[in-house]
Parts: sequence; C-alpha cells; structure tokens
Amino acid sequence: MRMGGIAVLFVLIQVTGLEARGWNVMKVYGGNLIPYDFDADGSKFYITFRDSGANMQDSLFVYDTITQNGVFVRIPDYEHENPVDIGANIEVKSGRIYLLRSFNDTSVFWEKGESENWTVDTFPYIFSSFVIANVDTVYFTGVSLSYTRLSLVFAKKIDDTTLTEVIDTNCCAGSVLSEAIVLDRENVPHIAYYSADGALIHTWKENQDVWSKEVVDTGLAPNWYRLNFVFNTTNMTYSILYVDANVLLKYAEEPYGLTWTIDTVGPGGPSGLHHVAVNDRGNVVVVKNERIFHREEGYWYEDSGVDSIKCVAVRVSSDGENFFILGYNDDGIYILKGLPSGVREDFEGSGHYHKSVIFPVDNGYYIQLPDNLTARDILSVTLYDVIGNKSYNRDIVMDNNHILLRLDDKNKGIYFVKIKFKNGKQMKFTVIKNS
Repeated sequence: MRMGGIAVLFVLIQVTGLEARGWNVMKVYGGNLIPYDFDADGSKFYITFRDSGANMQDSLFVYDTITQNGVFVRIPDYEHENPVDIGANIEVKSGRIYLLRSFNDTSVFWEKGESENWTVDTFPYIFSSFVIANVDTVYFTGVSLSYTRLSLVFAKKIDDTTLTEVIDTNCCAGSVLSEAIVLDRENVPHIAYYSADGALIHTWKENQDVWSKEVVDTGLAPNWYRLNFVFNTTNMTYSILYVDANVLLKYAEEPYGLTWTIDTVGPGGPSGLHHVAVNDRGNVVVVKNERIFHREEGYWYEDSGVDSIKCVAVRVSSDGENFFILGYNDDGIYILKGLPSGVREDFEGSGHYHKSVIFPVDNGYYIQLPDNLTARDILSVTLYDVIGNKSYNRDIVMDNNHILLRLDDKNKGIYFVKIKFKNGKQMKFTVIKNS
C-alpha cells in the first residue's frame, strides 16, 4: 500500500520476492533479569537493567563474544529516599562507559575509563537522553518539574562543569522520558520532543546560540510512550520513532537538507519499549516488544521467528551494516544479529561484501568491485530513491572490475544502491547527489 507517495506496509510476515529474514540468536545470560539498554564496544556487549531485582540495580552485565563469558561490573551505589527507577541509557566508546539512570525526580550519570574509578554526577532533572560530543563533553536533554507543567531542559557537561538552559517552558504533553537528543556531523545538538499541544517537535541549536524549531507531526495525544531519535552520519538522515494518538507506531525521516516523511510501521500498543536504528546503507530496524520491523527499499516488513523474545533495544554494529537487538524472556537475556535484506548472517559474518572502493566523480560515483570480481559476476545493479523508486540501466555503466553509477538526471538527495552477484552475495551502500 502507498500513502501520500510513501511506501507503507502494515503487518506482513512473508513477502513475495523477499526471503523471510533469519536472526542469529545468542543467549548471553541465563538468569531472570530485565534489560533496558545496551551498547557494543569491540567484542563486548554492555547491558544495563530497567528493573533488575535485588542488588542488581547498581551493576552492569558485560558479555564477551570471544570468550563467551559474562561478568557483572559494580557501579557506585546511589542513595535515594524513595527511588523510582524509570529509565536507563548506556553508551560505550573506546572502552569508556557512560551510564545515565532516570529516577522520579533526579538523574544520575556515571562515567568510567578502563583504568579509572567511577565518577558520579547527580542532576535535579529527569534526563531521558544523552549524547557524547567528545571525551570531555556530554549533552543531556529531559524535563524540569514545576507545579503545573514540564519544561524542556538542555544541559552541557564539560569535565566537572554543567551548564543548563530551558528551551521550552510548557512542553512534553504531560510525559517524561519523551525527549531525545542526537548530534549531527558538526556536533550541533538536535532534540526531538512532544509539545504541550501534542505536536512532535524537532529543535536544534544553530551557531551554538539560538534554538530553531520545526513541527514534524501534529495531533498526537499525550501519552507515556517513549520516542527515539537517531542521526546516521554516513547517509546524513534524521530518524524519529514515536506513537501517535491512535496508538500506531510511526517513523519520521528527514534526509539532510530535505523534508520530513512519515511512515506507519505498525501497531504501537500495548505499552512497552520501542527502539529504532538506521545503518549506513539506509536500512531501518524497529523493535517493539516481541515484534521486529524493518524497512528495505522504501517498504516496511515484519520479521518472524523471534516469538517469545521481548525486544527492548536495537543498535548498529561497528561495520555500519549489521544490526544487534537486545531481548529477553523468562529463561534469560539474548542478543540477536541480522540484516534487513533476506540474507542471514551469523556472528562470524557471511553473505555481504564490506570492502570496496567508492568515490564520487563528475555526475556520479565510481565503484570498484571487491575480491577481484568483474562486471560479468554481477546479477543486477539497482538504484532507489528515498521512497523506493527504481532507476533504469541507462544510469549504470559496467566495465570490467568497476561500475560507473551516473546521477545526471537525478534530483538532489540520497540514493540507495544494491548490487547482487551471481554467487549470492550483495553490496549495499548509499550515495548522495548534492546539486
């Protein structure tokens, strides 16, 4: 089904012409814990917990895929008279751990390098999201509580100093944890949140001074569904996942410098976590409870085969292509790995080529084929725009071990390229026409 020029597919388990994708499932813990968020750093997964039971609230679980062992890492205790743990986020970069926990009236931020002790900062705000600008600078967003309303807050932590400013004094449609922050390529902070009248707002800080604002969607009833906001630096696309007034899960996307488009992914209820990730090829994966959705070539599909595993978060792997999903059931915690392309890939990797030479030339891109492959080894080369329209062969020139992808007649924007080889493998990447 197409709506308003955007390809929309509601709940499909199998689609003609596209293989049902298999996910490689790895059990990382056999206990009865409830994970909230995770991140990967090299061969290690760092997992934090939303409601983890006795004595686990102040721990991380770290699982090493090489040794296939996991350990709990103790973080400093946080003293609170009446804590209500309502959220947690974790980021790990080059062995440095950043952990944010949100309570009913406070946020606590832990930070630690490999050979350092934990540092702990406490804030009188309910921060729902943070992003790392560099090793010394972290940005936060969340809400400040008042007697009658919520105010949107932005904070910048540099070493031991934190600067805070209020962006919107009447925001968030009665909900906390419905704000999210990302950085673009120039380290400019962007925030997505619900306004008091139920609009989805995107705001960003131009020239590090003035906050600009635009409306992404309207008519959203106040709710407690969390929204997610990501920016992919490779394909320069902003993505927001949220739930509308009809409890439908929506995905809004804005390629850099273009306009927002909105897709309906599927049902947003019952209540629970949902999460989104976008890889360097422009593929999108959304998780919502036991359901996994993915978008490929402008269409949405629902994956099968993960019943009984409740999915809580999704991340893109370090190669920029594969997806990791964090999930759990009564028997333990799981990491799922897969690709939204009909090709199953295990934790050692197979099925896709990653190394190639791709660089822009006049009115197009030069692509050198990997592993001594030639044009004769190609089954098909397909070029798609952001809504899934295919190109014709006249846009592609094949010559020995490279192809020339011509964009002369293309409009400004981002395009997705898929090369299928006769050996069953594929290459996927995005290209950009700037003018």
